[in-house]
Amino acid sequence: MSSEVSAVGVSSHRVHEMRAQGRLDQPANQDAEAFWKLKAEEGFSFASGAWLDLGSVQAQTQTRILPMRTIRIGLNPTRFSESGEVLAEFDTSTAQRHSRIVLTATGPFILLQPISAGEAPTCEEGGIPIALGEAGETFAFTATFGGIAIEFSSGITMSLITNSICVAPIASDVLLTVMSIRRRNLNRAGNPFEPPRYRGVLEIQRATGLGESGLRLVNVLDLEEYLQGVITNEMPASFHPEALRAQAVAARTYALANRGRFASRGFDLDDSTLSQVYRGVLSEHPNGTAAVQSTRGLVVVRDGELVPTFYSSSMGGHTEGIEWIFNAPADQLPGSNAHPALRAVHDGDFPVPVDLLSDEGAFVFYSQSWDHFDSPQRSGNSRYRWVVTRSVEFIAERLASTRGLSLGAILDMVPTRRSPSGRIAQLQIVGEHGVVMLQGWRTLRDFFQLLNSPSAIVPRRDAVGRLTGFDLYGGGWGHNVGMSQYGAHGRGRSGQTFREILAAYYTGTEVVSVEVEASEKLNRAIRREHSF
Repeated sequence: MSSEVSAVGVSSHRVHEMRAQGRLDQPANQDAEAFWKLKAEEGFSFASGAWLDLGSVQAQTQTRILPMRTIRIGLNPTRFSESGEVLAEFDTSTAQRHSRIVLTATGPFILLQPISAGEAPTCEEGGIPIALGEAGETFAFTATFGGIAIEFSSGITMSLITNSICVAPIASDVLLTVMSIRRRNLNRAGNPFEPPRYRGVLEIQRATGLGESGLRLVNVLDLEEYLQGVITNEMPASFHPEALRAQAVAARTYALANRGRFASRGFDLDDSTLSQVYRGVLSEHPNGTAAVQSTRGLVVVRDGELVPTFYSSSMGGHTEGIEWIFNAPADQLPGSNAHPALRAVHDGDFPVPVDLLSDEGAFVFYSQSWDHFDSPQRSGNSRYRWVVTRSVEFIAERLASTRGLSLGAILDMVPTRRSPSGRIAQLQIVGEHGVVMLQGWRTLRDFFQLLNSPSAIVPRRDAVGRLTGFDLYGGGWGHNVGMSQYGAHGRGRSGQTFREILAAYYTGTEVVSVEVEASEKLNRAIRREHSF
């Protein structure tokens, strides 16, 4: 049976005219399971900033730039099946607690018991030698009542009354390996899971919080070396060098702005998408390392304060204001947390004047390809525009499974509010037994299982006019706030520098050096905090 299409808020002849001219992509008739599976396999986004699967930089977090030579990264355990298969590379459900930690190294290393007057001594404060290890020698650690047990490779076990143990390389070129977890090796074909290797020092902490048990594992290392293990997890190493430099500056700013976010657990950031993905040496790439080294110490500021540098994979030609995505309070849309550097920005030329707040304008914008920096012709972005069909049965099932509701036959879906980018912010689902309102980017994205919240909705009807489903049109992949990574790639290919790229996505900002170019206001803050 043939299907006829008519748009919500857009005339039928307009849809047919655009399709006849080849200006409108035909719907991708993937079923929901296949589309969602693709999304799950590829990841939600190369991004920071989304709840809960992608970590959030809140505008009200620490904003002063603090001199920082090291950063403390909490390493999540891996969840395995009984047969040893990796079920979750980063098992964030454990609050970074490990039941057992097994370590070795590529060269000689030492175990130390930190000494401090505080309850939680750290590796930065030095300690008493416990044991020496040779290359390949393993040590296993478990929590005991009041301390930590160390199992030597000889089988001998030592129990210490301590809350932390440091494992440090004796030479700077020695890497520490965690045998009890797995991370993807981005530098090998197929990205296989392997025991990760880390620069710097590993700190083993006994979890001492109320009701907690187990151990936490913290990688203490130089901030710039940390970024080398981050950047090509968050942006493909094949992207333009200026885009990679922009990513390095954004990631550095993110790390400093979120420093201490997990202070109650003994570290600054974690290694998963709750912060920025960090796999240690396994994910270092020469292109990423060059980007970090060539931008050493550079951060994004506005009016002398660090900017919460959100970024996501692709924004489909238009970014979004933070108050529409990470709205605070959560029940208010838009939120009251608008940030002057994180505004909705149109990304490139748009020759046709349209009103993105109207159904017609949003449909025209998101059903066609324009000369945007993250468009396929500029960046090779395959997620710049997409259209997915959702059947009325799918919608009814999602209402039942996510909300416990039955509206009977689905009759219509009506956008009632749009964000400045033209994406749907509120949507009514009309059934024969009632109406349901969906609100917010995350809610809409997850309900329809899409790469992004939809921007235009076109009902589908069969030959006798019966409603069978809806085509959902959209653009981009991720939360759309701040820098578009594909947009950065397109801008780099168009000749823009990393400073120009960052200025385009973070309104009214500048790139400064923590050590050299910081404004006098920042210098005063640094001196006041550290008396130098």
